[in-house]
Amino acid sequence: MTDNILLSLQASPQPDPSKDSLSFLIARINEQRGSFRSVTEDVLEKEIREGEAAQSDDAEETAVEAEDAQSRREDVVAAREEILRHAQQTLSPYIRNSLSLGVLGADMVQEPPKTDAEKHNNSLVSVGLKLQSLNSTADYLLESATRLEREIEFETKYWEQLLAVKDSGWSLCRLPNEKHTLGVKYGFGEAYSDFRDRGLAALRREVDGEVRLDRGPRSSDRTLRVQVVQKGKVLDSSVLLNHAESDIEGVIEDQPIAKQILQARNSVYDEELHSELLREARTLVNQGVKCAGERIQLPYEGDKWIHIDLVDDEDQPNEEARDNSGITNAIAIALRILLSHAHRQNLHRRSQPPPPIIDTKPPRPFYAILKPIIEHMRHRANLQSVTELLVEQTSSFQKAGVPLDVDYPTSILNLPSDLSISKNSYSPASEVLLKALTTPLSSSFNLRLPSHKTSLQIALQTNLYPPSFGTLYHLTITSMPDNWLLARVPQKMELTTLPELEEHILHILTLELVSLVHESDHAWEIVTPETGSLSRTFASAEGDVSTLSLRINVQRQIISLVWRRRTDGIESSEGHGMERWEGKGMDPRPLPDLIKDLARYRPLNN
Repeated sequence: MTDNILLSLQASPQPDPSKDSLSFLIARINEQRGSFRSVTEDVLEKEIREGEAAQSDDAEETAVEAEDAQSRREDVVAAREEILRHAQQTLSPYIRNSLSLGVLGADMVQEPPKTDAEKHNNSLVSVGLKLQSLNSTADYLLESATRLEREIEFETKYWEQLLAVKDSGWSLCRLPNEKHTLGVKYGFGEAYSDFRDRGLAALRREVDGEVRLDRGPRSSDRTLRVQVVQKGKVLDSSVLLNHAESDIEGVIEDQPIAKQILQARNSVYDEELHSELLREARTLVNQGVKCAGERIQLPYEGDKWIHIDLVDDEDQPNEEARDNSGITNAIAIALRILLSHAHRQNLHRRSQPPPPIIDTKPPRPFYAILKPIIEHMRHRANLQSVTELLVEQTSSFQKAGVPLDVDYPTSILNLPSDLSISKNSYSPASEVLLKALTTPLSSSFNLRLPSHKTSLQIALQTNLYPPSFGTLYHLTITSMPDNWLLARVPQKMELTTLPELEEHILHILTLELVSLVHESDHAWEIVTPETGSLSRTFASAEGDVSTLSLRINVQRQIISLVWRRRTDGIESSEGHGMERWEGKGMDPRPLPDLIKDLARYRPLNN
């Protein structure tokens, strides 16, 4: 019998004599009791009684637990009896007679001996299973290596695209809510929070390694569109920004993510621009601005309107301009430049010392974006009207033989010939252009009247801010002789409407012609200068006295001269007539020659 007997060779523990020493006992009592002052006979007897009471409570609890265990045991026995009774009813009679209830039996059966062939087969099966397991393991490792290599390729492609985005000038950062995800900032820091927070998007990696720009729920691209509409018909439409070929400059075709970021920036910029335009349009109702839903309508020329709205790039194809005016593209570009100028003003305000703390939050200011556009369109329309008036009058005066010279303004904007070179080196070209866009517009005409003694200066100034809220026309008469009729007219006048300006210009030209006739021959007496009336008296050899009356009338495009002769107070049927000088048509006799013929009192062929 080969039983293993385990023997312990370790010595028995010896008591520590230091634990029975007085110093150890004193330290133990101090640790347990605090000090000897609290250790009295009464306290110790009380603790003994409490210990005995606790032991009795433990004995009672032990008895209760024993009773509980006995009750549980009885429940188990009752459940067993119930199961056996139920099994007796369900078992077949053969099994019930051959085996008694509650019997569990087991027999050991000896395994039959295996033959050499069976052992050889089992060995082959074992080897085959091992080979199969090794092959599957090798295949799994190869597949893992292939997958890892493909993953490295996709990851390299992903990071190369991110580096290309960073090299393009975009700012990359972590997302505030997803620290493990990189994002790109394409928004504008000086925009208000409604659109500033939308200028950050995640750069997520697709399965094939491509970078996907995740902009959240608002992922559709929208762009600002400007149209010229006349009676429901679109005459001109601006080119959509994301459809312009020249918009994506420097972006190569194999970097679609850079194009997506650029389109996302343009979209959020145009959405902010459209929102600010709607806010400002509600304050410009007195200027004829209308808001129909999300569409802004500006009065243009006659029955033409400028429509500004926001459209989806996917739903709206690129519309070519229907004429060569380019006004819609110019307005679209100017609106975007003015919004950028508003952002710069926000930055300037934030850079200033903060105002004193007040209880109420200052209101959000309105951007001045539509006002400069309306000012330019109105100034341009008024300037064109004045130019047409002066061109027509110049043509009619030329036909009448009394030339009228006009110096026309060359440009609406007071810009230098080369924006890259400015007088102030601290003002870049963008500041010069923005200053020209946002300052009140002014243009001037200089008229040299036919007498070459007097000049008339017409200055137009358009400003939609108070107190003018429109265009003011300033008339200034300079270098006039004291004996000239224009000396009776105020040298400086300020007018507010085009009809008033036209009426004053025609009146000044009428007085100029009357003074010119009187200066050429003092025999002509001025009767009513406001109406252009003159008269002259003739005496015949027979003693008859004749009076020749002239009336010079200057109208738009037309100069007319009407004369009428009276002899001894009786109007002559042969001594009246009229001559007209228009910008178009035949060339009649010049006005000075006609005046000379009338002064000779010769019969005229009318």
